[in-house]
Order: sequence, then structure tokens, then C-alpha cells
Amino acid sequence: MAYTPTLRAPSGIPAAPLVIVSGVPKSGKSLSSYRLSMSPRIDTCFVIDLGEGSADEYAEAGPYQVVEWGSSFSDLAATIKWCVAQQPADGKLNAVILDSGTELWDGIKNRATQRARGTKKARSLLEQDPDAEVDVSMNLWNDAATTWTGIINPLRISPHVVGVVIVRADEVAEVVNGAPNGRRSISLAAHKSLPSVATAHVRITPDHVARLIEVRSLKVQVPTKGLELAEDNP
Repeated sequence: MAYTPTLRAPSGIPAAPLVIVSGVPKSGKSLSSYRLSMSPRIDTCFVIDLGEGSADEYAEAGPYQVVEWGSSFSDLAATIKWCVAQQPADGKLNAVILDSGTELWDGIKNRATQRARGTKKARSLLEQDPDAEVDVSMNLWNDAATTWTGIINPLRISPHVVGVVIVRADEVAEVVNGAPNGRRSISLAAHKSLPSVATAHVRITPDHVARLIEVRSLKVQVPTKGLELAEDNP
């Protein structure tokens, strides 16, 4: 028998968001993010510290829980799935903060590079020249993207979890046809797919001000210069 889908009217309820929190180093990305745990709409806020070292220090930022996640990407993926599986109290959401997506992507890229250097062809090349450049093949980059997606996706699709991915923002020169055009833009130090799958983007400026600069919503209108958020609990 052929499968018959079920139809229903849309609920009008926004999905739990996946939020990027970006900024230059020392701008206050972690502190602003951890304050989400003070929101009356959040039941449990889980913080996964991937090496930033802020989770213990910023205890006064709110009643969040630090999650000890293990040592491998598989451990991390399993940890996030466990956090997502925890049910919040009725009428509330849980939150999972990944601090940071930059550390995660750097680690995944480093693993791809080490795997590339370990191939038979690369080992032969490096025996002749230890400083030789070794290209990372497309299949290794595809595996890196799969690893990233497997960790981030549970934060994106869970209906009862606010996912927060903290990333470093770098100012880079724009290049057109191989030459700088004199303008500079902001680049996020994370996998290139993150901006397209995120629901909202909060940027922390060097003066420690949090601004909502992008959001997918019918209820919130973001001005050109962004929407400044409350300093005590952005």
C-alpha cells in the first residue's frame, strides 16, 4: 500500500532557534551566551567547553551546567545527543551552548590535515621534503563536513532546544579576481554551512555590546545596523 502523508494546518509557533554568537577575541561572546541561562524561558542550560576555558570561570553568569564531553568527535556528538534528549519542564526550553564552533572546526580541519599527511603518497613526499605542502583530498574534506554536520544538526532540529554556537569573527580583505578591492568584510571561523542553517546571528562588538544582526522571523524586524540587546541579559 502506498504511503499517505498526513496534512495539518501550520501552528504558527516559531521553531526553537539555532543561534550564532560571533565576535572578535575578548569581546564577551562566552559571557553574553552563558547569560541565556538566566532567562525565565530556559529550564536547563548545558555548556560544552571545547577548550575556551570560560565555563568554570564565568559561574556568576547564570545557573548553567558544564558538560564533561570526553575526548573524541564521537564523544562530542554523543554528548550533544544526550543533552538534546533531556526534556525541559512544561512551557520551557533547554539550551545547549557550544563554546566554541571555531575550536570544533579547527579540530576537524587539523584531523583532516593529519589524515592527508598519513597517506602513502604523502609519506613518500614528506620523506624527501619534510616541509612539503600536502593537499587535503576532497574525500577527507567531505568527511570533515560530515563530522561537523553530525555534531551541529541535533542543535538545529530539536523542537525543545535552543542551540548556541559561539564563533570567532575575523575581519578580512575582500578579494575580487585575485586582487584586494580595498574593502574589508567579516568572516566567521567555522564551517561555511553554519550561517545558512542558523536561525539568528548575534554579533558582540569590541565594546562588548550584543546586537541581533540577522534572524529568520515574521515577528522580529532587524534594522540595518542591528538590534541592540539588553546589556544585563542579551
